[in-house]
Amino acid sequence: MGREFWRTIRMAIQQDNWTARLVVVFCGAGAAALAVYVITTAR
Repeated sequence: MGREFWRTIRMAIQQDNWTARLVVVFCGAGAAALAVYVITTAR
């Protein structure tokens, strides 16, 4: 699954840079939000 995910991202980057960047930004923001949520609820 991981390889397919990165392969799809690479194809998206080659076809449309903005779409790929948005996807990466959303994934990063989601991961950060999840980390903050876990840290705050752990306390």
